Amino acid sequence: MAGNHLASEDEGLFRQEAIAYRFRRWNHQGVLLKSAPAWLRRTYWLIAVILAASLAYMSTARIDETATGPCVARPYKAGFEAVAALPASYAPRISRGMHVRLKWSGFGDSHEVAIIDRIDREPGGPVMVHAVLPHANFEAARRFYLYKDGLLGEAQLTVGSQPMIVGLLPGLKYLPRSK
Repeated sequence: MAGNHLASEDEGLFRQEAIAYRFRRWNHQGVLLKSAPAWLRRTYWLIAVILAASLAYMSTARIDETATGPCVARPYKAGFEAVAALPASYAPRISRGMHVRLKWSGFGDSHEVAIIDRIDREPGGPVMVHAVLPHANFEAARRFYLYKDGLLGEAQLTVGSQPMIVGLLPGLKYLPRSK
């Protein structure tokens, strides 16, 4: 029978040419994933460097926690003082000698720094902070203005700070610290 040719045992089920063709194709599968282009390798290292620099910055940069409230200029002894009403929740962290930043209403770029002289703590009310103003005038828009009784503004007092990374990942503050 000419049409019925059975493969001999030494030839196997498939022809050698078919097997070789199949193996060549398998070796070429996934070639795109085996080697990354040069721009992809450079981008990977660039991202790694940026991530490392960001982590270094976030562990050294600090975020300030500030108490903010209204203030008013009042005559005091031979000059003026700023009296600020700050939230009572910050009372335990406010003490004499701390620096308070003052911005006067109507003078957007004014900023004075005064030192806290006295503190009045009333139960259930705000903390009243008294800071003697260091000069008889203040600067705004490159001009000097005299303080007047009743001048209103805003007081800001830094009551604490923490590393930026702790602000982003609050659970870090509960990790044990080495001494």
